Amino acid sequence: MLNFELSVVQQIAILAIQLGVILFAAKFCGDLAKKLKLPSVLGEVGAGILIGPYALG
Repeated sequence: MLNFELSVVQQIAILAIQLGVILFAAKFCGDLAKKLKLPSVLGEVGAGILIGPYALG
């Protein structure tokens, strides 16, 4: 996703957005797993597996 044609500031902004998406998805899926009476780690790992290759490359 990072491209050498982008400035350093733009690359850092993209990285910050990607980290925010990862943290939000992990928290959301962790809470969802708790509601299903599963360990929250399972939800967090599941979120990482889902968004890793598909949303963030």
